[in-house]
Amino acid sequence: LLKTAAGLLAPCGGEILLDGQPVSALTRREFARQVSYLPQNRPVPEISVELLAEHGRFPHLGFSRTLTAADRAAVERALLLSGTEGLRPRNVAHLSGGERQRAYLAMLLAQDTDVLLLDEPTAFLDISQQFSLLELLQKLALQGKTIVVVLHELALAMKFCSRLAVGSPGSARQRSFGGRGSLTGLSALCRAAWKTMETSIFFFCQKNNSAPFEPESGVGLCSMTL
Repeated sequence: LLKTAAGLLAPCGGEILLDGQPVSALTRREFARQVSYLPQNRPVPEISVELLAEHGRFPHLGFSRTLTAADRAAVERALLLSGTEGLRPRNVAHLSGGERQRAYLAMLLAQDTDVLLLDEPTAFLDISQQFSLLELLQKLALQGKTIVVVLHELALAMKFCSRLAVGSPGSARQRSFGGRGSLTGLSALCRAAWKTMETSIFFFCQKNNSAPFEPESGVGLCSMTL
């Protein structure tokens, strides 16, 4: 689902719209200025954490590829928000799993897009860091950003999500609506998850409720509105 939304896989039906515009009409740079994607599996470069965060600014750079004062400010803010200020000179390849996860989060935040897609961002993080990360994503959503996260921790999804769906290959079985903390429809959602052993939890923090996630019937999880 996230790879399709990020434009890395072609939808098997329907289309992906970004603010009402087909993403196929956008160049990769135009798309990257609006949507950022943190995959579950990533290469581990032999560069510093600070330089990795600077990579998030690439879609915004001009022909010279030189960081402006605004770009550097975005990088500093991303390092601060991700808690990686103290890691900035460290080699990404030499970090622990949790530290590396936060370093990639810094790169994502430095990209400063309106839409963030994250695949299991809490992996390798301890409980405290998981809560800090999801609280940060929740704060960004309240500031107007659209956050889409895939989680396998149902308790965390229930605590932080504004919209929740249990997914299995090819379908979204149940969906829960309502604000954060709402239990409307949640018991049925949980029963569906446990009965079918489905573990993919899609966590939606949307900037508004007028652009919902609605898979087309018979198409599977291949159509999405951001």
